Amino acid sequence: MVGGRPLRVLVLDGADHRVLDQLMASGRLPVLDRLRRRGVTVRADTVGGIFEEAVWPEIFTGEPLGDHATQHFVRFDPSDHGLLLEREPRGLRPFWSHLPGGGKGVLAVDIPQLHPDPASPADHVCGWSAWAAPHPPDPRRSRLRAELGDPDPSMMREFAAEPSRDDEHRFSAAMAGNARRRMASVTTPAMRRPVACVGVHELHGTAHVLGHHWLEDHPHRPWPREPELVTSVYEAVDEAIEGFVSDPDANVVVLASQGFTPANSSNPVLEELFVRSGLAAGPASGDGGEQAGGGGRALDPMALLRRWMSPELRERLATRVLPE
Repeated sequence: MVGGRPLRVLVLDGADHRVLDQLMASGRLPVLDRLRRRGVTVRADTVGGIFEEAVWPEIFTGEPLGDHATQHFVRFDPSDHGLLLEREPRGLRPFWSHLPGGGKGVLAVDIPQLHPDPASPADHVCGWSAWAAPHPPDPRRSRLRAELGDPDPSMMREFAAEPSRDDEHRFSAAMAGNARRRMASVTTPAMRRPVACVGVHELHGTAHVLGHHWLEDHPHRPWPREPELVTSVYEAVDEAIEGFVSDPDANVVVLASQGFTPANSSNPVLEELFVRSGLAAGPASGDGGEQAGGGGRALDPMALLRRWMSPELRERLATRVLPE
């Protein structure tokens, strides 16, 4: 409870504020527009191209961005001086853990990049959205699983190859349908809790797979563009959330992040950059210098030396002998 009133937090993961503004202005998102008119809107820009996965832990835990270390999802591996992808922030305590009872009675469903704390009494479900989930659904209690049901196993994921137009239409319909089903399942359990936080991830999937139909300056320009493949999912989400936010006595917070744009992440090439600059050792099968003419690799004395040294010795040299 906040001031004796229930709290509802709705997380629109991957929602683009430009789409929201356009559709609210044309009357196509009546529920969100009603909330906007009833309350206060706050906008904040992140510095540089920070991923939304790094922003969510900061919002829900109050930990500064530089402290929870999820900006680029990589950590140093001293065993081979390589990098490990790690998208799960650890040791973070969400705001409800500071409430009386440590979060007892709180319902948290699919909060982006925030995983259940085994010591918390809150009812926290992770991976239930079935979109880009980091692991299978993890309902903390069998009672909660009975209340929510199972996610739709046929939920479409991101495509490995470029989808056809028929694929895109099926994907858009699947996102809209899944948003309606999930919000219908979660609304009644949420109404029984003093605090309920629910993540809507279908807009994130829509941005990944269908964003080029809405962004006019997207490098992949399909013709003809079909912006309704994107906007129809937003309209379905607006319809689906009405029951969750309709209690006039509740304090409602709507969080939306982020605007979508063509990806320009350097993560996939970061490790190779470190290897080629001599700052890291690559995989054992690929250590060495530049590609040789026949497809092999030229011998690299530094790579051989690194391979002969134990990880412990390399670590001592790197941290105690070599200059920063």
